[in-house]
Amino acid sequence: KKEIPFIKKMATGELNQYQLEKRYITKQNESIWVELSVSCVKNEAEEIQFVIAVIQDITAKKRSKESLLKSEANLMNILENTDTAYVLLDNNGDILSFNKIARHMAIEEMQGSLEIGKNYAGLMFEDRKKDVQTKIKNVLTHGKPVKYEISNEKKGQGKWFYISMHPIFSENKNVIGLSIAATNITERKRTETLISASNERYELVTKATKDIIWDLNFSEDKLYRSSNYEQVFGYSNSNNTYDKLSWMENIHADDRQRIK
Repeated sequence: KKEIPFIKKMATGELNQYQLEKRYITKQNESIWVELSVSCVKNEAEEIQFVIAVIQDITAKKRSKESLLKSEANLMNILENTDTAYVLLDNNGDILSFNKIARHMAIEEMQGSLEIGKNYAGLMFEDRKKDVQTKIKNVLTHGKPVKYEISNEKKGQGKWFYISMHPIFSENKNVIGLSIAATNITERKRTETLISASNERYELVTKATKDIIWDLNFSEDKLYRSSNYEQVFGYSNSNNTYDKLSWMENIHADDRQRIK
């Protein structure tokens, strides 16, 4: 049925040739895809003398294309259900595609919305634009990834992001673009700040007392000792490897049996 309109137009002289893809069932009851190319040969009076048809088996090509489409669909499903923003750029730094979270992040953190064809660096605020341009140029020129952390204080929110830029190579190893992944790490940075502040307070406490504080990590045989250890015992505090034998040798001989 799909071919009939083409045959009629060829018969009336409206078409001299046509191509279409169709499926056939083989003797083994298997379905195959073919590309049908049909052309007519006319005489000097423009009358059709005969028709030539060429059939090419494109089953493998169709299955590869179907697999690619399925893979792309799966990839997009992953990208649309992740907490990471992804943007794909060409070798001019212009936007080719992006996921939903990237669109939302751009609205909040950039001075313009993401649009296919726009220059990515051009969407940055002025204080960041040149730096982003340089990083993109380095990835495209040298073919090596660039990773960094940055705080966006433009709106006074103090958000932190981990940015990674990765080159995209063609089959002949030429850089044809890059991908940019941005992850909000604000909570992680806040946690790191709290831990750092807690450690600083801990150090102040150990320095303000003559007590010796030690912490033994049994899984790694690592021993932490406060700075007072060296002041009280006179031994260097630089070695943090736990050695049971050395530890026992530092205990008074009269007490060793009881400690064991």
